[in-house]
Parts: sequence; C-alpha cells; structure tokens
Amino acid sequence: MLCRQNLKTLASAVLYGFEGFAGFDTNELSVVTFSLAVFMRGEFFAYLGMGLVCLAILYCIYAVLAALYSVFADMLQNRELDKLAVEYGRKRDERRAYESTRLENGCDHQYDNPLGALPEGICNRCGLAKKRPMGACDHVWRVLPGPVPESQCEKCQKKYSTVDEEETT
Repeated sequence: MLCRQNLKTLASAVLYGFEGFAGFDTNELSVVTFSLAVFMRGEFFAYLGMGLVCLAILYCIYAVLAALYSVFADMLQNRELDKLAVEYGRKRDERRAYESTRLENGCDHQYDNPLGALPEGICNRCGLAKKRPMGACDHVWRVLPGPVPESQCEKCQKKYSTVDEEETT
C-alpha cells in the first residue's frame, strides 16, 4: 500500500505544492497521507514503547546498583561498629579493673558524713568516693580547718562547701 514511489510523490507534492502537480490524484493523496499517518503513528508508538522499556530497564539497573551500594556501605559500617564495640569493651574492662583496685588502699572505708564538710559518698578517713567521679580528676577530699565546714581536693584544688559564699558575708 505504501511504497517508495508513493513516498517520493508525496514528498514532491509537499515541496512543490499540490496544485498543478502533474500525475497526482487527490484521492491518491488522501490514501497515501492516511497510510503514512498510520505507519508513522505505529512507528512512533513502537519507538515510544521501546524507549519506555529501555528506561524501565535502566531504572531497574539503577535500583539494583543502589541496593548493592547500600548493602556494601552497611557492611563497612558494621565492621567499623564491631571494631568500636571491641575497643569499648576493652576500655570498659580496663576501667572495671581500675575501679576494683582504686579503693584498695588499706582503709576501712566509712561513707557516712556526720560533719557535712565532705560531699556525699566520700570516705571520712581516706577522702575517696565510692564511685569514681566524672572527669579527669579522681578527687581525694580533705577537710579544711576553719569555722565553716568545707573541704578541698588534694589533686585539683577544687573546693566543696555546704555554706554559700553570699551567706558568709
């Protein structure tokens, strides 16, 4: 129905105009135009369908690669977290060993505070706390002489007073 000669004729008719074109019938023009339109429509949808299929395949490849990257990144992160957990466990064990030996200084610890000069949980005899305080200093408290009950750390010189400075003035 649609042959090369008809396409050449249609192309010539479009270039030179349909009026006065020798050997070109109007009915033939409508048949050729309709055939060309059906052919182009079918071809267009075929190319459109192939394009959509290609896009779908590319999207699936992208999704698979993204999933593989996510799995690989999680695997690396889990390895790093395992290393951190081992290191944290080692440090925790070291701290527990230190905590168990820190109060073994020959003192018969007594943690009641009758005078109020020492912070809570501090041994009246040796000045160490039941639990190691947060921070760099493992305070060793000593009661300071004077009328106001207060104490001071031997290591970092931090003071503890039960009376506010404003009340003493």
